[in-house]
Amino acid sequence: MASFFSRKPDLAIDFGTANLRVIRRDEGVVFDEPSLCCFSKSGVAPGLIAAGMNAQAMVDRTTGNLEVKRPLRRGVLQDIDSARELLRYAVPKALGRRRSGGRFAPTCCPAFQGRRR
Repeated sequence: MASFFSRKPDLAIDFGTANLRVIRRDEGVVFDEPSLCCFSKSGVAPGLIAAGMNAQAMVDRTTGNLEVKRPLRRGVLQDIDSARELLRYAVPKALGRRRSGGRFAPTCCPAFQGRRR
C-alpha cells in the first residue's frame, strides 16, 4: 500500500476564514473566493442559493427567507453543513470539465486557535 505522502496531490484546498482557495498542481491558484454561503430558510432542508463572490454581493441585502453564513469564524469551523456546501460549490468550479478519476487533495485549516500566553 502506498504511503499518504508518496503520491503528489492533484489539488490543495486552503479553507480560510476569509477566503477559500483551490490550487492545482501545474496551474497554481484556480479558485479564490470569499468563504460565504447564502441559504434559503424555506422548505425542509435549507438549500444553497449562492456561494463565494455571489454570496458576498448578497451580504446585508437578503430578505427574511435568505441567510448568508460563514462556515469558519476566527479560524474555527462553526457550521459543518455550510462548509460542505461551499466545498461542493468550489471544487467542481475549480476543476471545470476536467473531472476524470478521483482526485487526491490535502485540505488545510487552522489547527490551534487558543489564547497565547
